[in-house]
Amino acid sequence: MKRSIAEARLASTPAYIRKAMLEDHGKLANGAVAVIDRFFSIVTARNEPIDLPSSASFRDAASSEPTFRLLLRTLVSYAPNVSTAEAMVVKNEWVSKRPSCCKSEQKTQPSSNSEIEATSWPKLWQSYLPGLKAAKLKPATLKRNIARINVCSRIVKEYDLPSDLSFITAYEITKILSTQPKPKKAITIAGYIYALVTLGRHGGADPIGLSALQFIHQEQIAISRGQDKDKYSRIQMMVDHGSYQKIAETIARLRCAANEAPSHSYTRSKMLQSAAICAVALNIPPRTSDMAKWSIGEELVRSADGSWTLSWRQEKTDREISGGRLWPEVAEILDEHLLCGRPRRFISARYHECVGLNWLTLKTDQYAAKWPSLVFKEAVGIPLHDLRTLLADFLRLHEPETAADIIQTSLGHATKSAGSAYRSDCEGDLAARYWATIRMEIAKCK
Repeated sequence: MKRSIAEARLASTPAYIRKAMLEDHGKLANGAVAVIDRFFSIVTARNEPIDLPSSASFRDAASSEPTFRLLLRTLVSYAPNVSTAEAMVVKNEWVSKRPSCCKSEQKTQPSSNSEIEATSWPKLWQSYLPGLKAAKLKPATLKRNIARINVCSRIVKEYDLPSDLSFITAYEITKILSTQPKPKKAITIAGYIYALVTLGRHGGADPIGLSALQFIHQEQIAISRGQDKDKYSRIQMMVDHGSYQKIAETIARLRCAANEAPSHSYTRSKMLQSAAICAVALNIPPRTSDMAKWSIGEELVRSADGSWTLSWRQEKTDREISGGRLWPEVAEILDEHLLCGRPRRFISARYHECVGLNWLTLKTDQYAAKWPSLVFKEAVGIPLHDLRTLLADFLRLHEPETAADIIQTSLGHATKSAGSAYRSDCEGDLAARYWATIRMEIAKCK
């Protein structure tokens, strides 16, 4: 396009954007000048901030998805100071209008084992199901038990095992799970057997058979005490790579990647979500299911001075835990997550827009319970729960005298027995420290 023509058609465009486009007039895509000028004419008519146009302006400026995409590309190239964050809504609208045959196929597949109907269970097990559902179990516990029973049901069907809840059935399931190509650990097998115990107990199964299942369950628990947990090797690897320093470096890398991506891109949103998860976990490591449920203005609250506070009720223990005021660096990352490329001065307005929404999706719906842990593992290399163990290790190594109680409070354990392993380690470290002091005193007397 000739410069004179482009200059005439960019009359409504801000001067610095017009100048940048005119300097590159020979390389402008067809239609770029028209859509940019139309867009800024709409923004000016609505008295909207130039650097934060509304989603309505993006919607009205482009009547087709190719034109909308052209508008976004042109803004990213020639108007980097104009935030395209509000265009995300319009982008999702255009995507939703595409043929959705793939989406419909995906919806027909069960999202998890726990959603599979119990019609695949042996008939005897199906007769116990009403009692299991009527039991006073937490929804998450019921879901977990059904998922484990589904696994056992598939084994019984595949290997033609007896369907009664007896010693033979439990023994064979245990043997198969421990010798398959990817063998399960004893503690995991114990969970599967205990799910069958729970089913039979609430369903009215033969008490003698249940006693046999409980024997297998206790045997697997005993075996597990002699096995190293997978998390120990992961945590050791994490410590070798810098532990908390590695997490901080990962957060910095995610923020840099987000800043390089357009405001309307999925990449920017994902990087900021990941940085927010890592930052909050670094400040106070929660359980992944709790983290997935938090809402803006409820669990995560922003004050007028820009600080953030965190408190929540744990799903597992039903206990309230307070993280207090989060670190200033974490507060800054949470602000960036909410803004997602919007100008900094709009943070208060943006926060009030998001009150009541899930803190990760920034919508009313939420991700699956394990999603935060998967994101954390993808970024850092270990599941989110391992960070709780790492915190306990640091506390007991530095302050074994008080670490046990601090760990119980920080991790939200309901009872002292819930953190018995951590407490035992603390007592051992404290005893070793006292013995070293006594030996030093004895040496001075010689």
